[in-house]
Amino acid sequence: MGWALGEVLYWLTGPILATLILLTVVEVTARFFYRTGDLLDVVASSQMNDGYHFLMADEYDPVVRKNRTRPFSEPKTGRHFRIVCFGGSSTAGFPYSQDLAFPHFLHVMLKKRWPEVRFETINLGAFAQTYGFALEAAQDTRNWRPDLFIIYSGHNELYPWNLYWTWRRQTGLAGYRYRLAAWLKKNYLTYALALVARQSLFPAEEPQMDPDFNWRSHVEAGIGNYKRITSDFSDLAQSLGAGVVHATPLRNLRDYPPLPDKDYSLKAREEAEKIRDDPARSPVEAYRAARYFDMQGDMDTALILYREAADQSIEAGRVHSSILEYIEDIPTEHPSARVIDVAGVTKNKIGRPVIGDETLVDWCHLKLETNLLIAGEIMRGIEDLVAARMGPPAGSIPGYRDILRLLVDSPEEFIAEGNLAAGLSNLQGGRYKQAAAYFGLALANSDAPPGLIGLFLASKRLGDDRMMIEYSNRISSKYSPDEICDAVREFYQPYYKELGGIGMSGNGLDCDSARE
Repeated sequence: MGWALGEVLYWLTGPILATLILLTVVEVTARFFYRTGDLLDVVASSQMNDGYHFLMADEYDPVVRKNRTRPFSEPKTGRHFRIVCFGGSSTAGFPYSQDLAFPHFLHVMLKKRWPEVRFETINLGAFAQTYGFALEAAQDTRNWRPDLFIIYSGHNELYPWNLYWTWRRQTGLAGYRYRLAAWLKKNYLTYALALVARQSLFPAEEPQMDPDFNWRSHVEAGIGNYKRITSDFSDLAQSLGAGVVHATPLRNLRDYPPLPDKDYSLKAREEAEKIRDDPARSPVEAYRAARYFDMQGDMDTALILYREAADQSIEAGRVHSSILEYIEDIPTEHPSARVIDVAGVTKNKIGRPVIGDETLVDWCHLKLETNLLIAGEIMRGIEDLVAARMGPPAGSIPGYRDILRLLVDSPEEFIAEGNLAAGLSNLQGGRYKQAAAYFGLALANSDAPPGLIGLFLASKRLGDDRMMIEYSNRISSKYSPDEICDAVREFYQPYYKELGGIGMSGNGLDCDSARE
């Protein structure tokens, strides 16, 4: 038997060596023409070409790219300060463009405070992505020699879909397989090219979440994962000689209920106290009682109930209280990290311990003025870090309107687009009054069909027949059928059936291609 095994090994040695040599030749040859891709390949420069850059893609699969010079590969000078920002859609600027995100406000402020320093700010905020995605992006910045990481994260960790994939990537054989595939894809062009070929020949379907996955039972695991990633971020920053700053994320506890289309009013104190004392209360009941105690001025009780309502309806995308408390306490575990309590500053500014619609567009996304507020607080919180490397500041910060003109050429146009997106976000979230308000703001700066169509839909959902008819007449009198249908295709595809009330030659809206 020993002789037979030796003979088998003898005959296998040749093919194995030949295969390894062939793969090595393919790998070496491929590296002359290609390289493994990463997130940095989809970084774009701002409209103003002022040293601010942002991620163009919501999701990016790093496979292969032509072998060319990488962005930010030029050597840094002594008067050169590079900041990389991480987070989700709030960091990316939603509902406004990336050019109006708080990292760009911060970039302009820093340039004005230190006019002799060359600042570069790279915004790697990505829509609906988790903290783990941010860490992967950070690892791709090693060659950039960043001076500072700024992290505004936590809202997307506990979405059911994100919890599911966090669990899959950390559990059992599937987890090992995922980590091995990610390592091979990042380090071996032969493997990456094979993936490209397979996807071309056999396109893979979108992965689906297991219908039996109980995401509520994995909340603590998601919170634990956030803590582990924070440790990895700190280790990475220390290895690069970069600072780490965490900004406490904002969440709309006061004005964004657990579920839309519910009656949250309570008039009887007895009913509110009964809910308060019931340990089995639902998120909807907790929110109803919170509103009552808020209106009565009992903010301590209201805050407890607001937090509970939000934490038990995490699918709404608000940061969980446990994650927020951990962020506030990060320096205890990681002394080199710094936390800037922008949430606390915001509460002090509004004079109330609960944030609402005066600060946020929806459940977590920032109003334009809030982007300015966060940028200002972060700048004050890092001034000493910048001064330690670049010397004391020599300039002053311009006012809000002047900063806007330094961010984009036509602020009004960008603001109108952001207000339209805010209207759509609230329409989808069932907050029809807020949706109508933002659609109205969009119309104030841009007389385009999407704003009026949004007002028509919001009025219909609110049951306001008079305004619905008025907007229907304005739409059909001002715009051609093609213009209306173009707007429907781009913005209102899911609402097509509800748009039949828009009059067009007395026959109602009929966009055959919009139905598809």
